[in-house]
Order: sequence, then C-alpha cells, then structure tokens
Amino acid sequence: MTARVTTLPLLRSLALAAVILVSCRAPAVPDRPEGKAWPIVGDSEPYIVQSQAGRAAVAYRCLFGDADTTAWTGFVATGVPVVINQCWLTPGRREVRAQAMDDAGRVSPLSEPLAVSVLPSPGYPDSVVAAVGLAVTSAMVASPAGDRLFAACTTGVAVVDTGCWQPDLLLPRPGIRALALSADGRLLWVVIHDSIMVVDVERENTVCRLPLEGCRRVCGAVDPDEAYLLTPSLLFRIKAGGTSKVDTIHTAEDQLDMTLVPQHSLLCIGAEAGGTLVLLDTRTDSVVARVSTGVRPRLLAPATGSRFVSLTTGDYYSPYACVVDVLGRHITGYYLLSPQNRITSLASSPCGRFLALSRVEANASIVDALSWSCVDTFPGLPGTRVEWAPDGRHLFVAGEDTLWVLGFRGGQWR
Repeated sequence: MTARVTTLPLLRSLALAAVILVSCRAPAVPDRPEGKAWPIVGDSEPYIVQSQAGRAAVAYRCLFGDADTTAWTGFVATGVPVVINQCWLTPGRREVRAQAMDDAGRVSPLSEPLAVSVLPSPGYPDSVVAAVGLAVTSAMVASPAGDRLFAACTTGVAVVDTGCWQPDLLLPRPGIRALALSADGRLLWVVIHDSIMVVDVERENTVCRLPLEGCRRVCGAVDPDEAYLLTPSLLFRIKAGGTSKVDTIHTAEDQLDMTLVPQHSLLCIGAEAGGTLVLLDTRTDSVVARVSTGVRPRLLAPATGSRFVSLTTGDYYSPYACVVDVLGRHITGYYLLSPQNRITSLASSPCGRFLALSRVEANASIVDALSWSCVDTFPGLPGTRVEWAPDGRHLFVAGEDTLWVLGFRGGQWR
C-alpha cells in the first residue's frame, strides 16, 4: 500500500514534465511549398504552405531567395493549407522555403526547398518555355529531329530531352572542347584536349576513341559515319566503325573555324592568314577556291539557300561581319559591329535566312543572315552559346548557369 502511494506522485510529475517538454518544442517543419516552378517576371503566383496536422494553430512565412522574406500570416490550424503570393522582379534561379511559428513565438526550421526558375518577361513575340539548370561550357548541338539537345558542361556531355526538359549525363568526361552530331543523329563526335571520342547516343556507349591533339572544331560529314576535324594547321576526316581511321585532307595555317554546306558539297574553312575563306570540295577533297575577306574569320555559319556564308571576327578591336557568296566566290558585304558586344557564337536558322547570336555582356539576338540587321532581341537573356533546333521549334541560349529554351509561335520562327 505504501509503495503505491509513493509511485503516484512520481507518475504525475513525469506526465507534467512530458507536457511541459512538448509545449516548449518548436513547431514541426512545414512541408515543401507547392507552386509554379517557372514563374514569369512581373506575374503574381500563389504558393501553398502547410504542416502535418497535430498541434495547435501556427503562422507561416515564405523565403523566396535574394533576402526576400514575407511577413507572417495569420494563425491557422496545422494541416490547413495557406496561400502566399509572390511576384519576382528579376529573372534567375531561386529556392522557395517555408517556416512555421506558434503562438508562443517559437519558430520551426526551414522546409525543404522548391526549386524555381524565374523567366524574363516576354517583351518579344515569342516566349521562354523552359529554364534548365545547366552550365554549358563550350558547345551545344541539337538532334536532327529536335527532340534532344547535347551540351558540353562542367562534368561532361549532358543530354536534355525536349519533352520534359530534364538534363541527364550521357558522358562523364570534363574538358570537352567541341561537339558534333552525324547527319542521322546516331553518332556524337566529342573533342577532348588530346583525343576524339565517338559515342553511339542510342546505345549510350563509346564506339571508338582516337588520339588527336589540338583539335578546335568538329562537324559531321554527309556520310553519317564520317566527320571533319580542324586543328590550327590540319584538316582531318575521321571515319568511325570497325575500321576507324583518320585521313589528312588539307594543310593550312592558323585555321579558325569551318562549316559544311552539303547542298553544294562544300566545306568552308576560315583561315587567319589574309582572312581567307577556303572552299573545299568534299567529293574530291580538293580546294576549289580561296576568297580573301580581309577579316579574321573566327566564326562561320551558312546563310540563305546555303549559297552564302556569314562570318565574323568576334574580336574587340576589329568587330566586322562579312557575307561571302560561295558559288560566285565573292564578298557581298561588310558590316561593322559594336565592339562592346563581342559575338561568342553563331547559329543559322533552319531556313537559312537568319542568324542567332550570343554576345559578351549583351542579350542574345537574331539578325538577318545577309544584311546583319537586327530583327529580334531577347531582353534578360545574355548567353555564351546559341543553338537552333533543326525543326525550328526551339532556340537554345546558354547562360552562365542556366540553359534558356525559347519556343516560337506556330511551332516555327517566322
């Protein structure tokens, strides 16, 4: 009887201590916020926050990144969703987190983040359809069907599916200099500092790897099993498969870039010496003409009807563009560019009438391939690389840490 009397007060004390301990605890961590992952600058978007049902009333607030934190909401019962609206004023990637507070002022830890990519306000006729968290380093190339984009990033070659816009690592190999796809989209040619790798993109395996140092550019040939490789002094043709081999088909000095014009069986090579555009017949591997441009042809792209080739120096002190008629073997025009906006890459539209440009510290834009007059600019989208999908439905603009995807009305641009 005595033992029972002494035990009851002890049990009551333990129960009271448990109640005090529970009452002193901070609220539970809220669930990850729910809401739009690709909001547009200037649009107000709702984000839903809530906690698992359990304790008494709590208030919520959201942290939207860039030190943008909302005020506390009113108190609601746990388990009841609360809507908090947010309007971003600048584009970029953000993390949205939620936090709860009880009526005693105790604050919970932050919730798991909701990744958000804020898109620029479309001040042009078309729109950004996706923002992919991918830091493209040196090259991009789209598949012939336009359903995939292959991009060189810091960790290797990533492939982005245009159906879900999710990047996957295809080839874990950093230090990639250039990429090219075969005409049928089956083989991916990958240039590393000391070799060339050929990857079967369907089977995701390496077909072959050949030693080759100093390669600057690669482009697919008409034959889907072949590609051209450009070094400062040599042009190679490589054939993949069971009997992989490399043939030297041209020797020059200070070669900078090349582009294939398959309709006329021409490979155009820009050489620094004399600003020469070398025209090579791909059927005979022989030089058929040399056109002196007087500028340093660092970037080349085919233009309207593939009869013309646009080239630009990309230099700060000599910012010229030039258009060459590769059939008539003459220059059709020179165009002085702004030295503040040095061009870093060119991409020809599928129709050949336009060029997409990426520029240093400036917005990506589209110009007429023959007159170089600006026909469209994309505010808020500076980029280091541009690539056009062969079907014309998308233009890819690689920023510092984001790959912007532009979609065009009616499925085609112009």
